[in-house]
Amino acid sequence: MIRKIFVFISLSISVFALNFDYETFEANFVQSIKNKSGKKIVYSGKITAKKPNYALWEYTKPVKKSVYVNNDTIIVYEPLLSQAKYLKKKNSVSLDAILKKAKPEGGDEYSAKDGDITYKFKIKDNMIERLTYKDSLENDTEIVFSERKKNSQISQKTFEFTPSPDIDIIK
Repeated sequence: MIRKIFVFISLSISVFALNFDYETFEANFVQSIKNKSGKKIVYSGKITAKKPNYALWEYTKPVKKSVYVNNDTIIVYEPLLSQAKYLKKKNSVSLDAILKKAKPEGGDEYSAKDGDITYKFKIKDNMIERLTYKDSLENDTEIVFSERKKNSQISQKTFEFTPSPDIDIIK
């Protein structure tokens, strides 16, 4: 599960590859994960990302959760649990590198391989629109981005997590 989080989170740092010409990226997303027995979970929310390595994934469904990416630190804030987990990125897939070596598949489709995993991308209007892959646990993942915007003014404070005193901090 942690590896899935790192793969997903790493995307926030990498939405700028394939020679995209923008400093910020915002979009709504729907992420579907289906395991090999056919069970599926769907997440949705909004991503806000800024070069070089900042992102905020705000999950709204099925539960509220915020994931802050600030260079090599990831903070997963879960309001229902009143806790924030601080993680260091390590051994995570660098989708930035994957996107940079993506090969055209025809039209607006691209693919790139990292180890045993093949990532497929759909690009529209010079922005990522869809990402699909099968992870090492044989889960099929699809992330679809909508209402995509680039080069909006985004305050650096957007990527800062300031816990209230009642939040349990897990490091």
